[in-house]
Amino acid sequence: MKKHLLMTSFLVVIYSGAGLSQTNFLDGYVLLNEYDTLYGRINNNNSMKNALLCELIPSNSDSVRKYIPSQIYGYRFIDGKYYVSKHVGNRMIFLEYLVNGNLDIFYYLDSFNADHYFASNDSVELVELTYMEYTKKVDGKTYLYKSSPYVGVLSRLTNDCPELKPEIPEIRKPDRKKLISLARRYHQLTCDANEQCIIYEKEIPRGLILDISGGYSYQVSYEHEDNKQHNYPVFGMNFLFQETRKSESFYIGMGIHSARHLDDQRLILRLPLSFNYLNSRMGLSPVFSYQLDLNNYLMTQGLRAGCKYQLPKFAFYIAGEMLTYLIIVPYNYSVNMGMMWNLN
Repeated sequence: MKKHLLMTSFLVVIYSGAGLSQTNFLDGYVLLNEYDTLYGRINNNNSMKNALLCELIPSNSDSVRKYIPSQIYGYRFIDGKYYVSKHVGNRMIFLEYLVNGNLDIFYYLDSFNADHYFASNDSVELVELTYMEYTKKVDGKTYLYKSSPYVGVLSRLTNDCPELKPEIPEIRKPDRKKLISLARRYHQLTCDANEQCIIYEKEIPRGLILDISGGYSYQVSYEHEDNKQHNYPVFGMNFLFQETRKSESFYIGMGIHSARHLDDQRLILRLPLSFNYLNSRMGLSPVFSYQLDLNNYLMTQGLRAGCKYQLPKFAFYIAGEMLTYLIIVPYNYSVNMGMMWNLN
């Protein structure tokens, strides 16, 4: 009876998470042109998809409108990412604003998982900030070469601020944090105290979440001919670190999970390295996780799916979990309830 109840609960929780995964919309607005806006909820996809497509559910509507970069000026999530349409090569792309001011900085993640950064100002059109590393053999020896065309581009864009010139080569390799910091420094040096030179600046804090859970597990042991079954409580604690480069919903976790057999009091420990999908919107949203057990030399894996209810600083969730040997042999099913605290 317990087995059937647990399995039924497991399936219900899994399907609930799958159903909620169809909705990933956050409050925002579409800029039909530079001055005309349309408010609603926008699908917060990963960085690659956000660069190519904007999906909007307008206020007072349930239908989804899809826009490509050539159709609108841009779009923005409330208190979140801001995208504008720009020509890059021979096509248009939604570039993410990192800084919008007298010096503009943009970002784009392409389909090959490569970062691209761009800059512009009122007098210079959009220019890519390129940096390259390559190897070359000379007299039988391999040497690493670095090319930094971005130095000349940024020097030209900031030629009205000579104090900044020696700081540009110190960037070494462009990234979000360094370029935002440089743009902020440029505006501090060139703007009057009462002048608002930065209209928008991307915040880049990475979320840190404490996840504590408990539940009940059903396990089949394949070590004996009778496939002995075990039922026992399980507990877990994880620290989840947000990885914002690809998606604000992606977290990498490290934790410890424990369980004790009720028949022989044997203690089981797992050290899961997890890859998690967590939606940040308020209310109901799905949770998904794939785990590798470091305590078992990655021989066992875990799949978890469910739903959570998000509040401003913490969330409640329920999830079903399946553990497998080498992915193909499932041996454990559990239903877990837990809480997540935002530690930022």
